[in-house]
Amino acid sequence: MKHFLLVIFLVLFFSNSYSRKFYFSSSTGNDSYTLKQAQSSLTPWKSLQKLQLLITNGNSTFLPGDTIAFKRGD
Repeated sequence: MKHFLLVIFLVLFFSNSYSRKFYFSSSTGNDSYTLKQAQSSLTPWKSLQKLQLLITNGNSTFLPGDTIAFKRGD
């Protein structure tokens, strides 16, 4: 039983440790920001076209566990 709980803990710990959050803001964003820059709320991407481009081109930018955040009010 102890081994089972340890395995469950390790799976949950490591599955969440690699998730990323990408930010979008039509008022303060810029689509020329890099993938790394867009992971900061200070340097978000600007448009939904950027998001669509990353998704529809077969790009593996987004991985399971990643979050896409939109600035409220934009």
